[in-house]
Amino acid sequence: MQVRLGILALTTAVTLTALSVSSINAASSASYYTSVPSSAKITNKTKIYSYANAKFKKTERQATYNPGSIINIIGVDTTTKTPRLITSAHTYITANKTNVLAVNKNIANYVTSEPTAMMAGTLKKTYAYTDTSFKTIKQTLPAGSVIHISSIKWSNGGTPRLYTTEGYYVSANKQIVVAANKNIESYYTFINSTGVINTLTKVGVYSDTNFTRRVKTYRGKTALKISGLAWSNGGTPRFKLSNGTYITTNRHSIFGDDTVTSNFINKYAAAVRTVSKKYGLYGSVQLAQAALESSWGRSSLTTSALNFFGVKGDYNGESVVVATKEYENGKWITIKAAFRKYPNATASFTDNAELLVNGPGFNSNYYAGTWRKNAKTYVDAANALTGTYATDPNYAAKLIQLIKTYNLHALVD
Repeated sequence: MQVRLGILALTTAVTLTALSVSSINAASSASYYTSVPSSAKITNKTKIYSYANAKFKKTERQATYNPGSIINIIGVDTTTKTPRLITSAHTYITANKTNVLAVNKNIANYVTSEPTAMMAGTLKKTYAYTDTSFKTIKQTLPAGSVIHISSIKWSNGGTPRLYTTEGYYVSANKQIVVAANKNIESYYTFINSTGVINTLTKVGVYSDTNFTRRVKTYRGKTALKISGLAWSNGGTPRFKLSNGTYITTNRHSIFGDDTVTSNFINKYAAAVRTVSKKYGLYGSVQLAQAALESSWGRSSLTTSALNFFGVKGDYNGESVVVATKEYENGKWITIKAAFRKYPNATASFTDNAELLVNGPGFNSNYYAGTWRKNAKTYVDAANALTGTYATDPNYAAKLIQLIKTYNLHALVD
């Protein structure tokens, strides 16, 4: 019987056909796993299937594993010319190292799946790298930093890394980072420009981020100076006060936004969420566009016509004439032009969404890069607007910064 079992043994009888030693050695070259990994777990680099037996008949497929799954392994089958891994479900999967990777034996110490909120926080200072092997440092991340996650990637040694929306790799070690609370949209993850928050209700002050020891209580309508952001072990952000104590960042207990941005987000987030979902777009990108182009709703075009995106012409016959700058013959000139006047904000967001989905007329796929089915992340969608929707080479960078600063991804996507 040419089977190698891990710590766990198969509970059902398995009859295997023996192979000659030479055929086993030929098949189990460096390209295949021929023993159970020390962690007894593997992850798959590509989509793979499990089968009822080692012959891998298509009609006997049992399960489909998308890339990044973690699969428990209890043995290796060598009854065919090609080794197969035996799963804890007593099914068989490929042992080819091109498709699967042995997981670090200390895998329990790492974040291994994408957090629901696609966000994490640093518990201590760490670094962002340009590669999964952590050879080249790109950024230093202080304790309390917010990490926006695109996906989980794996090093060649089977260690998971957090792959950020900026295209960098950060440690997934639970002693260094923590996956954000699934209800993160209820919490502030940034410090406003003034560094001052106001309590809305009674707020406890604690000596630690896990709120195990209360040292003080503030009444409602108290202004507090914030010195930094920190994270609890459960993935909940906390505000750090100048004396080293911590308070909640829950939006129901404190007010920490700049008034203008807070009012804008609270007023239009629901409409953007509904429209973007209907049209298959990233709401975070649309809300950031609206904020950027309307100066957080303060532009004369927005206040007079609810036109958030500077769309010229008329809407159902309604328009307003506004002075605008145009670049002609190498210089800026001011002209008066008609812009669409909308009956409500939803109409403006819908008009923008239809433009992105249907194109400008000459090409229905002109903005296809912004569609969720084509853009893996909101970063990809924002980048697709540069050179198409906007000529400003920094347009995408501005949108991405707004999304990250005000946590728009978690709020409306």
